[in-house]
Amino acid sequence: MADDRHVDVSVYGQDGVTTNEMPGLGAGRLDVGERFALGARVGKGGMGEVFTARDERLNRELAIKVLPGNEHAEALAQRFVREAQVTAQLTHPNVVPVYSLEQTSDYLPALTMKLIRGGTFQDYIAECGARPEGAKDHDPQRHGLKARVEHFLKVCDAMAYSHDRGVIHRDIKPDNLMLGTFGEVYVMDWGLARIEGTSDLPPVTTDLHQTGPLETQHGQTLGTLRYMPPEQVEGDQELIGAGSDQFALGMTLFELVTLTSARRPGLPLGKQLNMASEAERETFTSLGLDRVVPPDLQAIVDKATAFAIGDRYDSVQALADDLRRFLRGEETRAYPDSAIRRVWRRLHRHPVQVLATLLVIVVATTGVSITNLTARLAIEREAAADQRRLASLLSLVAHRVQSFDRELSSVEILLEGLAVRTRDLINDDDAPRGPYVTPRDLREGRGPADTGYSERYDQVITKLRPITHIAAGAEAAKPFAERMVGLDPVLKEVALRSLGDDVMAKPAEERAALLDAGVPLFYAYAAFENGVMLSYPGNADYPEDYDARKRPWYTGPRGTHGPRWGELYGDATGTGFLLPCNRALYDDDGVFIGVAGADLSMNRVIEDIDIEGLAGVRESFLLDGEGGIIVRASERGMRSERTVGDNSARAHQPIGVPALMEAIGSGDVTGFTRTDEDLWIFARLEAVPWLLVVQLDPAAHDL
Repeated sequence: MADDRHVDVSVYGQDGVTTNEMPGLGAGRLDVGERFALGARVGKGGMGEVFTARDERLNRELAIKVLPGNEHAEALAQRFVREAQVTAQLTHPNVVPVYSLEQTSDYLPALTMKLIRGGTFQDYIAECGARPEGAKDHDPQRHGLKARVEHFLKVCDAMAYSHDRGVIHRDIKPDNLMLGTFGEVYVMDWGLARIEGTSDLPPVTTDLHQTGPLETQHGQTLGTLRYMPPEQVEGDQELIGAGSDQFALGMTLFELVTLTSARRPGLPLGKQLNMASEAERETFTSLGLDRVVPPDLQAIVDKATAFAIGDRYDSVQALADDLRRFLRGEETRAYPDSAIRRVWRRLHRHPVQVLATLLVIVVATTGVSITNLTARLAIEREAAADQRRLASLLSLVAHRVQSFDRELSSVEILLEGLAVRTRDLINDDDAPRGPYVTPRDLREGRGPADTGYSERYDQVITKLRPITHIAAGAEAAKPFAERMVGLDPVLKEVALRSLGDDVMAKPAEERAALLDAGVPLFYAYAAFENGVMLSYPGNADYPEDYDARKRPWYTGPRGTHGPRWGELYGDATGTGFLLPCNRALYDDDGVFIGVAGADLSMNRVIEDIDIEGLAGVRESFLLDGEGGIIVRASERGMRSERTVGDNSARAHQPIGVPALMEAIGSGDVTGFTRTDEDLWIFARLEAVPWLLVVQLDPAAHDL
């Protein structure tokens, strides 16, 4: 290298070793003299997949990152190799060590590196959110604010070193930061790194709309929108530099401090782009944490995530220095002390000296007693402790809401896919016809081979196929029902994918076992104006006079577009109450033809809002936007009547707590209020206009 402070990179050639089998398939051996034996896949991202492996020659475990074969593999290969070369030359304790660069038989690169046992910072943030201060399993040495900031400082150290070497990461985010089992911290995934003074690699053209909110974007905009600074969104190469990485570090620090997202997940792409272009993020005030997060720490985050590069710290090292001042209880550059604050800070560091001076002054001028001064200090300390405990509770509830939001959003995505495939089948005049399975077939022993009693559904069901029910008087629709058997595998796949997209890559036996254990979706179905309905899993207890067209989940979406969460309604088979997500179906002329749907059971919703292990919980509620109770956690296991006579949804009773309704009316994303005997904490969902409210005994948290 001509300059020891810059990283040297070379152009990727095609000479090298080969493999017998593509590692991206997760099987076989990476054939370098039979040296590397692949194990399980442990990670997947936009720039490759990571597998455990064993180096047979050195008898050690390691990780292998491979570039899966796809339509973008050739274009991504240069970035992949640059990542290997850059990472190999960043010899820092907080940059993952690289061992070698290999090739597959398809001339795709494979990178061997140290195997890190642990999880990402994203996992760590979720863990801390689930173990707030005051919880039984809260460990201050791991979950406390000081511990979180100290881990973050190791990231800053790595990035300060990287910037000194002329390397800009451009994709800093919690998913690219690893926390090892013994507290080791590593910055990962340097595939988008830019070397100062060199030209950037050509962009990879992909559809930005198809990229998830936490995934790396490829194309003219490189990085991850949730953490990206304005200059990176605009693609201004002259401005993208160390200050851009600092912005992403500031966004990550915000999430470590608040244990909530800096930018809300699940927003439309256009909204995400606008927010990133304007450097918008959640604020401590919007989250109700402005009074519980120390103001100097707030100021540090605000400075690191400033819109203008010139308003940020001069370097990541300066950011780290200010954080260390904060941890030492010193004045920070981002939040200079006032005269009063300077006195209090000195009191904290030199209590005996300052108190003696203050007492002399106070006694001499006002006659205030030592007892009064001590009492005031005790009140201040207790108030600060109360604020910390409240902040932990707010973060815990907000974290629970984010998890619930993700599940609701995933159901909406699955429903969109079901709607598209249903319309495609209807428009396919050449679709094959076949025999369908009816509820009577299951009752009379003519169902698929797995037909039997299910405790979860409390009736005879089959998981191999859906049932088809035709409403009374709609017998003319039987040919249509025979054609719609093409939806059988689609409905089953929708149910499976509620466990995650990677479930379809599992062996058939494993998928069957997962279905037996129970998936998040209770039902997936489609019903039509001609009286035909398909429902998965197939169940036996549909009454003969059942008509889907009269049910609230069918009548509600008519005239709407897109996924729509409905009201809890009683399952006609008597299983319990269900929360439906439905989408109206229209033909090419815009005429309403039916409804596709996916249901969560009320028990599943209760699991999503019930915070296990939290002390002093009296009740958890899911409220609508008007303060009506959708469901209470105490209603777990409630059964519905086995009837089709009542086609109305369950009414929402008002929660009837004026102080809570006033707090909710403020519009805050999270918040709390106190009544005579209760502490009420709430957080808003993003996917739907609902709120999670937790009713607590304040004494359980010393409040």
